[in-house]
Amino acid sequence: MWAAYREQQLGIAEETVVETKLDEVLKRYDSGATRSEMTTAFSLLPWDALQAAAKVMKEGAKTHGKHNWKNGFPIDEGLDHVLDHLANYMQGTDDGVDHLAHAICGLCMVKSFDMKGEKFAKQ
Repeated sequence: MWAAYREQQLGIAEETVVETKLDEVLKRYDSGATRSEMTTAFSLLPWDALQAAAKVMKEGAKTHGKHNWKNGFPIDEGLDHVLDHLANYMQGTDDGVDHLAHAICGLCMVKSFDMKGEKFAKQ
């Protein structure tokens, strides 16, 4: 579907990879346009799952405030919440909570902390 859209709407049928003198990899399209090679593939993400997580974040913002999680919390506590949601999902808990979406949100927060060099609290 995406390939057909690209070809019909954008005039992009095929792409070739070209290296520049700075070793930057560029894609060259039939149209003559070039673009830098992406290091991510957002188009491969499951948008329905991300939308469910975004709904959880919106509800959380009502309770805790927007971006409250960025103030930080111990990674081990964040993982405890993630594992609790996964356990509830695995046990088939039917409490109206989208436990997988909550787990996704928790993992995203923990991953963000981890990427900034924050680790488990020392016991």
